[in-house]
Amino acid sequence: MTRFQPLILFVLLLTFCKGDFQNFKATESIKIVTTTPSATELVAALDQTKHLVAVDKFSTFPKEVISLPKIGDFMSPNVEAIAKLKPSLVVLDKTQVDAERMLQKIGIKTLALPMLTIADVKHGLLELGNSLNISEKASSAIADIDRSLQKARTAPQSASSNQTLVVIDRAKGKPMSLIAAGPKSYFDELLKSVNLTNALSDSKVDYPNVSLETVFKKSPNLIIDVSIGSDDAISDWQSIPHFVDTKVVSFKEPYFLSPSPRVYLAIEALYALREQLN
Repeated sequence: MTRFQPLILFVLLLTFCKGDFQNFKATESIKIVTTTPSATELVAALDQTKHLVAVDKFSTFPKEVISLPKIGDFMSPNVEAIAKLKPSLVVLDKTQVDAERMLQKIGIKTLALPMLTIADVKHGLLELGNSLNISEKASSAIADIDRSLQKARTAPQSASSNQTLVVIDRAKGKPMSLIAAGPKSYFDELLKSVNLTNALSDSKVDYPNVSLETVFKKSPNLIIDVSIGSDDAISDWQSIPHFVDTKVVSFKEPYFLSPSPRVYLAIEALYALREQLN
């Protein structure tokens, strides 16, 4: 044994132990809080659900998060409740500016992400992956999304004349006024991916407030209702004589309600629906 071999062994041992310690710090001890369903799904897509210690009250996927403590909702994250958990990282929506500022003020690390489009989902995966030192997992999740989009683009698609109205929010009962998906919205992207035409593609805003009179004028032959009040969507819409023969479907899965890494499931469901119409 040369005089340098003990030193080499020591360095190798130190490097090995240091690597384990860094990995433990980067994964096992981390505590994550999410303030939106989209943020929760980003964490799940990177296989980090086990590190979640609290979520917003509307997060339901994966099922493991249902029993976790709730820290408010999109409009009013409970900063005090979050602070008590002493999280390593809080993942927020970019619009939750006040909550982000208050958390940063008390020394809690935040990651605020825009979450309006499929591109935002991919960007969010990348940013979160970098923050958690698992960029390879993020790249893999993004590749899965890209493959699903490419599959939808290359699937046989005949010309479609369907005018589709997507209802994002409305009061329960007979629809009178509603918020719908306009151009450049997340759902508009989904419709385009399967060659369905958005009845409100000429709207000047992404999520317009729409009167029932406007819906009459647009006369959609497909209504997709993803609103909270959509429990009886079919009977609600078909109680209006104008829509007795209109195809009405209701989706409640989270990946329809907000941008999600599970966007491929939304695309598959819409493609199947489109095939039923043709």
